Amino acid sequence: MYELTSYNIINELDKNHLLIFNSLSRAVIKISKNKLQECLENPGFQGDIGEYLLKGFFIYKHGSDEKSLFSYIYKNLNTETRRIGVTLVPSRLCNLRCTYCIQNNLFNNHDSHFMTEKIIDNYYTWLLEYIQKFKTEEIGFNFYGGEPLMINKSILLYLIKKMNSLPVKTKFIMVTNGMRLLDHPDIIPYIDSYRITIDGLSALHDSRRVCPDGSGSYRKIVANINKYIKKYGKKNISIRMNVDKDNRLYLKEAVDQILSNIESSDIEFRLFPVVPNKKNVNFKSLHEDLVATANQMYDCYLHLKRKYNIKPFIFSMNCGISSFGRWVFDTDGSLHKCCSHIGFDEKKVGSLTSKLFNENYYDYLNREYDLECQECAYINYCGGGCKWQEEMHGEKQCLKEFYDSYIPRMIKLIYADC
Repeated sequence: MYELTSYNIINELDKNHLLIFNSLSRAVIKISKNKLQECLENPGFQGDIGEYLLKGFFIYKHGSDEKSLFSYIYKNLNTETRRIGVTLVPSRLCNLRCTYCIQNNLFNNHDSHFMTEKIIDNYYTWLLEYIQKFKTEEIGFNFYGGEPLMINKSILLYLIKKMNSLPVKTKFIMVTNGMRLLDHPDIIPYIDSYRITIDGLSALHDSRRVCPDGSGSYRKIVANINKYIKKYGKKNISIRMNVDKDNRLYLKEAVDQILSNIESSDIEFRLFPVVPNKKNVNFKSLHEDLVATANQMYDCYLHLKRKYNIKPFIFSMNCGISSFGRWVFDTDGSLHKCCSHIGFDEKKVGSLTSKLFNENYYDYLNREYDLECQECAYINYCGGGCKWQEEMHGEKQCLKEFYDSYIPRMIKLIYADC
């Protein structure tokens, strides 16, 4: 006999059929209740369906320890070297002063404001050695900051061309506030996606994403997106919206306003709950009720799908702090494991000047998950909670109540009609 694992998110489609999504494998299946029962009794007799249920970790043998599935998945994820992710910080400076910025510790507190060609060459050599040692085939580069487009045009182009010359498949994602979207035309052919933040209705956005002179940024960002689409014909724009108690009630109106101002509806939207970035800030102060934020995010995605046929995106913490294949490269040659650690020298795990990692590296790599996390269906979305927030608050910051309201409905929204 077999039984369902704890990592399944189950939706009832009708009285006879289920939609099951497994959060460990990210596999999904539509199956009748009768067929599922037959597979639980003996999956070996059910052909491809039974095999799929076993390989997707939907079911496991009664009496065995399902936490071994968790250990297997996370061991494989954390030791992945064939496909790795690198966050690049070309610039520590920014041309906005966002009220909730998680990177506001960077500004004007460091000598190395920008990457140099020498630092870029050293990062290239570091990655080349990594690739050769671990047989890496693909690297996803994520440009972050500060504002990455603040850097000199020739240096940014040099950085991209240098990384693109590595003997692997490369992908480039530019996380930018959009204020300088058109200032670097030479890099545009290389960028797979521009991810630009617009935080709700124009007036609210302007109160949160503020220029140094106190003015708002909404009109400039929207104008830049339109000019970009018109000039280059590209549709690789993704709009990010950071959601909290102040803007969640107006998300549908906000996306309507954005899409009425942008001359294309072929745009991705990514909604993220605002997360704490200071010791005196927590989820309660940001959201009052995380479930209310989850509900409004879902309602907005439902609106986007029904009105504009825009595919939903499921928020994930996507933490790579314990992964051997996730790295953050700072402007001065410092190596980090978390974007939130940029600017904190005491959090770095090493540098290009040394072949050795420090104790932080091994602490993060050997992170342990408590029993509650190991048995939770959402472990592959929250990653056991943000390590940076845990360090700030002295305890794990659990998002289970958020995901309980959010994930099952999002899974049904994405897959029920497939």
